[in-house]
Amino acid sequence: MNHGTRNIRSANKQSMAVIGIDECGNIREIHSSMQSAERISSYGHSSISDCTNGKMKTYKGLEWFKIDNEMFDLLFGAEF
Repeated sequence: MNHGTRNIRSANKQSMAVIGIDECGNIREIHSSMQSAERISSYGHSSISDCTNGKMKTYKGLEWFKIDNEMFDLLFGAEF
């Protein structure tokens, strides 16, 4: 059963683009969603989520940040 908007909010958060930045500030990973990071690079989406929410500092040596999907499309195109 769907309780309010929880399922929708959760799906929207996990579909946001993410970037992984190393300790020198270089972008090492960029994915159109957390699920994409899990499929393509075998990163756990829940661990990436923990980093983006401040529960963990790094995951697999990278700091993870969410970026706006519109910005992702502008930088990399909708086909990425």
